[in-house]
Amino acid sequence: MGNAKHVKGDGSAASRAARDLLECRGNQPRHYRNALVFFAAEKSLLQDLEDAVCKFLAWDSILADKEALNLPPQQVKQAEAQRKAAEDSVQARLPEVYQWLLVPVQEKPSVPVTWQAIRLQGNELLVARAWRKLISDELLVTALGATILRRHLDSVPLWRGDHVSIKQLVEDFARYLYLPSPG
Repeated sequence: MGNAKHVKGDGSAASRAARDLLECRGNQPRHYRNALVFFAAEKSLLQDLEDAVCKFLAWDSILADKEALNLPPQQVKQAEAQRKAAEDSVQARLPEVYQWLLVPVQEKPSVPVTWQAIRLQGNELLVARAWRKLISDELLVTALGATILRRHLDSVPLWRGDHVSIKQLVEDFARYLYLPSPG
């Protein structure tokens, strides 16, 4: 989402960018909307990450041009240590900054899409935190029992005549936001 930042509440740049990405894939309408969630940066912390990335890029550039700069071995070692410190700083700041998960939600087909902004916490990798949170909040379903599946088949309805193929069900659950998101 580029440099779209999130501030708690609706209307943030990240929310607008996520909404646009949910609706379109390039110039085409997006088909599998229920397969998307979005990470968003906390606006108040983004500047620190940008500063750390700039430092990393600066030291990386110095090392790329070490011959042209005629750096002695001691300064090369020093630059390598500084680049490593900057890289570690970037890696440490990423999960702190990208702490928001923006999830599109639609209760039923006739209701407009709303957004849940979920703050991710923990020490795991971002994707693992998001996966765990989505499952615990029942926004991502990894298994669907026969009774619940039948309820969805009947209530939406998803039947194509007197049957529906498994392939079609998988596509429907990936497409429609009012169905549970497949894991």
